[in-house]
Amino acid sequence: MQIAVAPDHAPAPGLAVRPDVLTVAIAATVEGESAPHAIRILREAAYELVRQIDALAEGAELIAQRLHLGGGSADKSDKRAREGVQLDGMLQIPLAASLDFWARADLAARTVEALGSAATQLRKQRPAVLLAWREPVARVADEEAHRAALLERHTAQLRSAAVTAAGLAGATVAEVVQIPVSLMEVRLTLGWGRAGR
Repeated sequence: MQIAVAPDHAPAPGLAVRPDVLTVAIAATVEGESAPHAIRILREAAYELVRQIDALAEGAELIAQRLHLGGGSADKSDKRAREGVQLDGMLQIPLAASLDFWARADLAARTVEALGSAATQLRKQRPAVLLAWREPVARVADEEAHRAALLERHTAQLRSAAVTAAGLAGATVAEVVQIPVSLMEVRLTLGWGRAGR
């Protein structure tokens, strides 16, 4: 007996590509500490988190994207009130091409489970680190590698639609855009713009 896994929606436009990385947006916050001390705590927490996730799938990495140092104020007694220091990042876990839907789903579930365990551990330490994350999303690590195929496909579509050269005047390629469909598929399209905009 076989179980077929089908998308629960109509196919998205674009070039179908098998995702090669599972991404999870994370945020880690330390409150009530000086910024330099909070940064050291966040760095240690980030390295430990990557170590735990790497045990699930070798090659995991955390890309630090932004550091929010928070605001502050001083009252008449010159006591500073501090907001938390927050690290925003993207956890990336490689997806081998050989993994089927169920293996990818298992990896995503184990990643979420590991994040939950890490969040509990980090919350218990002093000073506490508050860890939050979004649902894992399967993506293509290097979407630009597919640009030539997308341009070829788009050119063929333009020819078949008999679009005039005047209609294309000033059109520029902006970027390759990813549309996550499932653990097994990402659709890539070209973002188009107009010159001078």
